[in-house]
Amino acid sequence: ADYDNLRKEIDAFNVANRWKKRGLAMTPVRYEVSIWPKTALVTIYGDGTVRISTGGCEMGQGLNTKVAQIVAYELSKLMGEELDLKNVVVGDTDSFISPNALFTGGSTGSEGSAEAARRGAAILVGKMKPVLESLKAKAAEEAAKADEEEKEEGEKKAEPAPITWNSVVAA
Repeated sequence: ADYDNLRKEIDAFNVANRWKKRGLAMTPVRYEVSIWPKTALVTIYGDGTVRISTGGCEMGQGLNTKVAQIVAYELSKLMGEELDLKNVVVGDTDSFISPNALFTGGSTGSEGSAEAARRGAAILVGKMKPVLESLKAKAAEEAAKADEEEKEEGEKKAEPAPITWNSVVAA
């Protein structure tokens, strides 16, 4: 802050100017920022689209964009490929879905909401992994059976349908 030099400059100015004066003040300020707990509901519909509701309020700071991006990234971990962001929608703040949500402000609203949504998405990924493994095992079984039939009959069978995000969600 260089208070001593500023004080000398101001005193010199005040001596040199009869009608115009300057002052100097110091005000102690304490501003504590902490991430307050936020709420989020992540819903995956049968058609593969995702809707997120949080207790955070979008007011131009990009909260909804951050939340959608983080949830899409987290859900992409299941399949190992990017989930299309246009299939992820963040709804308006609704106290019926996220009751008793804390304030959005103090530079923590979007981060807290995004983390709550990320955790929700991570739980869903954990619950969907056994479904994906089951589909992979079934596909491997069917492929082995098709290979055996091809050897016996001598004709090429159709390739099995690939396992996609939508097929896992539909299962």
